Amino acid sequence: MLKYTLTFLSVFLLAGCGAPKDPPKPGPAPGPVGDKKPLKEQSEAELLQAGQAGDGAALNELGRRYYFGRGVEKDLSKAFQFFRDSADKGDADSMYNLGVMYHHGQLVAVDEKEGFRWYLKAAEKDHPEAVKMVGLMYKLGVGTEQDSAMALPWLEKSAGFGNAQACTSIGEIYSEGSAGDVDYVKAREWYLKAAQSGDGIAYGRLAMIYMQGLGVPKNKEESDKWIQLAQTTDVGPGVAEAVLADWEKHDPEVVYGFGIFLEQKGKPEQAEYVMERASKAGSKRAAEWLAKRRRGGQ
Repeated sequence: MLKYTLTFLSVFLLAGCGAPKDPPKPGPAPGPVGDKKPLKEQSEAELLQAGQAGDGAALNELGRRYYFGRGVEKDLSKAFQFFRDSADKGDADSMYNLGVMYHHGQLVAVDEKEGFRWYLKAAEKDHPEAVKMVGLMYKLGVGTEQDSAMALPWLEKSAGFGNAQACTSIGEIYSEGSAGDVDYVKAREWYLKAAQSGDGIAYGRLAMIYMQGLGVPKNKEESDKWIQLAQTTDVGPGVAEAVLADWEKHDPEVVYGFGIFLEQKGKPEQAEYVMERASKAGSKRAAEWLAKRRRGGQ
């Protein structure tokens, strides 16, 4: 059986253009509620007093206010300092927020290694977003050495927090065999978990698995079902751009099959768009389909 790597699309993980490296830019994590009243309702003086008494969450709230410019003039320098003081007091949210700022070069120069270091500190305190980021960065080799075996436990922990993206990434590790043997059965199990939470990339992975018969018998009905779910309205003809890009990379004939599916569903314009992409990706059948259509045979 041919090995399909089914690499996780960084467009869903990483910001930028082309083949981006950076995960998306989440805003700083919120601070927890104080004992007397929510931190968001406390004045700056109250938060400063609490911070001086050792309350890292209060300092994190101050950092968030300056980060977003909520009730104060936006000031990343002050935000960074509050996050740093809060992190020194052991606050996981601020550790995560420092990771965000280093990772994306907000105020400081982009420093993926330092970003990873702060994410890891927060993840070790079970910060959900940080746990996910550590797993993804190990998987992709961003800010640390690429190591899918190290990524797995973090991604599994993130999946336990209910993160669909982590489930998809685990499926990819099994389908790639990047942490051991290729195991399409386990890959499908994880893609199904992600799909249950509405992850579009997982839909595309499952469509390919059933179309190609990877670890399961080929099943056009199942493949068509997942293809339908994979369709979105975020690209011109209503096709999920990320899913198409993934299929083009790994098997242009899957893209061709998608074009036939759209044709059968009475969507000729979408079918032609997909066939053009399949042809450019190397599908001879798609090129023949286009030539026939342009001669008026379809």
